[in-house]
Amino acid sequence: MRCTLQVACLACTAAAYAPQRRRRAVAPRCAQQSDAWEQLGLQPTTADAARHLGPEFQSPTPVQASAIPSIVKDESDALIHARTGSGKTLAYLLPLVERIDSSRQATQGCVVVPTRELGLQVAKVLRRLTKGTVMSLLDGSSLKRQRTWAWAEPPHIVVGNPTPLRRMADEAGLKSLDACAFVVIDEVDSFLDDDERRDALHRLLNDHLPRKRSTVFATASVDAPQRLPGDLLRRRWATRPVSYLSSERGMPTIQHTLVLCPKPEARLAVLRQFLKGVRTPTVVFFDEKRLGLLPKIASALKQDDLRVDVLNEADDLESRSSAFEAFVRGEVDVLLTTDLAARGLDAPRTSLVVNFDVPRTATDYLHRAGRTARLGRNGAVLTICEENERFVVERFGNKLGVGIDEVAAGAEAYQRLAGVGE
Repeated sequence: MRCTLQVACLACTAAAYAPQRRRRAVAPRCAQQSDAWEQLGLQPTTADAARHLGPEFQSPTPVQASAIPSIVKDESDALIHARTGSGKTLAYLLPLVERIDSSRQATQGCVVVPTRELGLQVAKVLRRLTKGTVMSLLDGSSLKRQRTWAWAEPPHIVVGNPTPLRRMADEAGLKSLDACAFVVIDEVDSFLDDDERRDALHRLLNDHLPRKRSTVFATASVDAPQRLPGDLLRRRWATRPVSYLSSERGMPTIQHTLVLCPKPEARLAVLRQFLKGVRTPTVVFFDEKRLGLLPKIASALKQDDLRVDVLNEADDLESRSSAFEAFVRGEVDVLLTTDLAARGLDAPRTSLVVNFDVPRTATDYLHRAGRTARLGRNGAVLTICEENERFVVERFGNKLGVGIDEVAAGAEAYQRLAGVGE
């Protein structure tokens, strides 16, 4: 009986924050004054740009209130360490926008990201914040076309992955980065963990960008974070001492649950029963080994009258963007993907994350979970696992400091889900 009640509770948590219920919890903010952004040291024009993003951006989140004053003062480089979905992106973009002189034809800011999907999200927000021009230099981009644009009119800000950024600089596609005085490295932990990314970033920072600059690093998941500022300085990625700017890093608005699957071939049945019961905006993560099976799984879910699409890293860039935008607009209720979308998929309507396959690491779990409960909303994470995988999920919970409840799959439990979310 206890297991059944826990499953029903998880279903309620996910469904209660689905857009169709017209109920949504907004992020906890600092004092709700009309000038809350200005009190952080931002200019009125920048503060207005933030407020124009929407009703949820009328005042800062805790990480923004903590980080922005220090970055604006510009007395040191900075490391923002906060949980996924807490507002880190705006915490570094607003100070960046402050530094851009749109009347000056020069590249003055650079945001380096590990994945194309994250880059698309960052560039999209930037274009809403600044009158300056923003160029995306992402994996798969047409550098020839971008080079022609850059030569005709240097972008004020570039957002890119390290390899295409470095190539554009090597080939003089970007005339000069000497005026690039504000640099951001988002998800810096992902560069430290990947040899190719690390080398490309190192060359970009040390061979092409000026030493006299402000550098802001951001991360949600890194071991021994207090030691990272010194490491960044030793690597010469930072050019000044690095201030460690931290806020709450737990996942207080997410309920975590694992459901035991009796046998491997029953995973899809468990997923179908759960999604039929909850019917809420959901992102389902799969291991890359199942990449070729995602279209078939999508077809099976569509038989349950669910609107389903696949964000497949094997697809062309246009198809990937189309699938993601359809989910953001509410035209798709269930998005099937791999860890491709674990960093950078910002769809606030996501109420539920399902791990069809157990993540490989606690960091992967953290970033998958971060696709829900964005900006302080509530959400739920359900991990489908077998008995011999349970200890792995429990270990993730211990490392991340979150409690993961265990429930049992079965007809009785799913009967309790009937009608939830209607």
